[in-house]
Amino acid sequence: MIEHSETTYTRQKEGGVLKLMQKILIKKELIRTLSKEALACYIFFKSLAISNYDKIMISCKNIEWFLLGKQSKQTFHEKIRKGMSELIDKDIISIINKISRDELFLDISQLINYSHNTLCYEIYFDEFIKIFRSDDGCNKFNALFYFICILETFNRSKEKGKYQYKIGYMSTEYINKLSGFHKNTASRYLQLLEKEKILYVIHHTQCYKEINELGISEIKYFTNTYSRYKDKALCDLYDKKIRNLNQKEIAYDVNRSRSLIQKYNLFIKGKEYDLVTLEEIYNEILQWNKRRKTEYERALTKGLNPSIPNYKDTKLFKEYKFYKGEE
Repeated sequence: MIEHSETTYTRQKEGGVLKLMQKILIKKELIRTLSKEALACYIFFKSLAISNYDKIMISCKNIEWFLLGKQSKQTFHEKIRKGMSELIDKDIISIINKISRDELFLDISQLINYSHNTLCYEIYFDEFIKIFRSDDGCNKFNALFYFICILETFNRSKEKGKYQYKIGYMSTEYINKLSGFHKNTASRYLQLLEKEKILYVIHHTQCYKEINELGISEIKYFTNTYSRYKDKALCDLYDKKIRNLNQKEIAYDVNRSRSLIQKYNLFIKGKEYDLVTLEEIYNEILQWNKRRKTEYERALTKGLNPSIPNYKDTKLFKEYKFYKGEE
């Protein structure tokens, strides 16, 4: 739970444009009840409300220029109108006077009223603007929502000390399910957030072995570690610390292993490789066989009846100097 209040850190001119550097709190309930368009409009209006604007004359075109720094397609204009209408319909903001269809005199004072104990997530206004002004052609409303979903996964436990609210390490499957996006779509939004240096991600391809409740060894992936880009040093420190503390038995780099196994299968069919590659294939096959043997023996000690492993043949490498036997 975020317990500190919203603060306008600075208001400064940058290139003749007023830049608002703020921390904006979003109630958790709104993340799930507002549309993605309304959520973006909510953040925009709230940034004004906590900058001591309680009433404002605004149009969809004004918001469009503020977010994008340029005029956009009509579809973006319609999404802004949709988001504003939803906030009005839900009494989050209210109309004082309607000048035209798109130009309204609004009361936004209710946006700064929230319970101190309400569960909220924070987003900084510069992060918000970076998403919309990115040159990536993806849906920016969706990208913003995906970013907020990742922020939701940051650990809130006080036991985390300096890492509290700073670090996330949930699986990509969990985050994608939370956001509702397909993995390919989510991957594009993640790339945008990394490219714009909004989010810092430590990507892992390594796996580790863990014994399940049946005593059978399972291969599991290390999850990625996430933080805001400004907290990347803290993210690196946490990632290293956790892996040292857990003392997981790293099995292998999964991508490299798969590649070498595939090369082994092609080698059997007659494909030729240089000596360095052949030695790498041979060593991987030794490790592959060793893992299967260990899993088989552990299952036996648990009183299970596992199938006898189908080991890969290493005698194919017998003519080479690096051959060490079957081990």
